[in-house]
Amino acid sequence: MGQLLNGWRYRTLMLVTVLIPLAVRAFLTHPDYEAAAAPLKDLIAAQPTAALQSEMRVPLALGVMLPTGLLGLVVAAMLGAAISTDEAYLHSWASIFVQDVVLPFRKKPMSARGQLLLLKAAVLGVAIFAFCFSMWYEPGIYIAMFAAMSASIFVAGGGAAIIGGLYTRWGTTAGAWSGMIVGMTLCVLGVIITNVPQEWVDGWNAPDAGAVLNAWGGSCQWVRANLTGMVISFIAMIASCIFYVTVSLAGGTKQFDLDRLLHRGAYRTDGDAALDEAPQTFWEKIGFDRQYKGWDRFVAWITLSWPLCFTLLFCVGTPWMVWRKSQGTAVTDAEWSAYWHVWTWVILVASTAVMVWFVIGGMRDYFRLRRDLRAFTPDASDDGSVR
Repeated sequence: MGQLLNGWRYRTLMLVTVLIPLAVRAFLTHPDYEAAAAPLKDLIAAQPTAALQSEMRVPLALGVMLPTGLLGLVVAAMLGAAISTDEAYLHSWASIFVQDVVLPFRKKPMSARGQLLLLKAAVLGVAIFAFCFSMWYEPGIYIAMFAAMSASIFVAGGGAAIIGGLYTRWGTTAGAWSGMIVGMTLCVLGVIITNVPQEWVDGWNAPDAGAVLNAWGGSCQWVRANLTGMVISFIAMIASCIFYVTVSLAGGTKQFDLDRLLHRGAYRTDGDAALDEAPQTFWEKIGFDRQYKGWDRFVAWITLSWPLCFTLLFCVGTPWMVWRKSQGTAVTDAEWSAYWHVWTWVILVASTAVMVWFVIGGMRDYFRLRRDLRAFTPDASDDGSVR
């Protein structure tokens, strides 16, 4: 159910991610706003890199376009969204550091108090690093591309080891380490190559720099011109998987007893809910959990109907527009504008309903959570370690 509700949050965000950029584009390009947009164009042109000019266009435009009171509300909403996002990231990355880096190297288990203090210190360390890095870093590429590439330092490096460890019986420690090292190395090189100053690359390509630096500079220039952060991430993931499989198979396979890990076959545990459940029906496979009752089923129906309606609209509308074009009566700009006008109102009404729904439901669940936490007795031995 949580995943179904999360989908409605993104549909609400569509109103922001689509309408605000369209309003900014109209403000910058429409002749009626040419005089008012002149200071904004100067602010955008003052950004030091093309990537920053693109990334800062909408934030700078909001500062110019919105009146004082409304601008304050937008800033407050953005600040709240940033805090809710950052606190989850801080806890997530600190937990990964403690559980997957520190604890595996310790031979003796930590006390609950010591592990909690370590987690708090890790959260503080991640926060300090993020603050200092964001003060220093000046993006040379789009933020989304940098985020994809930097995230792949972990995903490409650890993805092959995690997936291979869960779904193969022949994976080895050497294969996991080789896949991690290759994936992380390629992503780190990608981050460096795409973010070093262009003056450095020009210096490496200078005739008097030498053959080695010329080759390195030429490679860097080619990567910067032809590969995005997403492509570099994909290459790193593929290379990591290839090394994981090759090294694991070359080192000789030792079949792991997966049934024992998953409590299957001879190791089956009586009363295991996952094993005792009947096979999923068609409705359960598309999102209708057998535990859904009443309102939950209604939410599931609405959630599945929304994308199905737009898919049907696409399947019907696309052939109709192609047929109209073949008849010499292609869809006009006015008709497109009318369609997007209706679409905007549909999203606005749906977003308003979702906002009211989530506020009421969120407050109800918040008080339920506090009630459950007061009655909850924590188990100190459940510290996330595998023993």
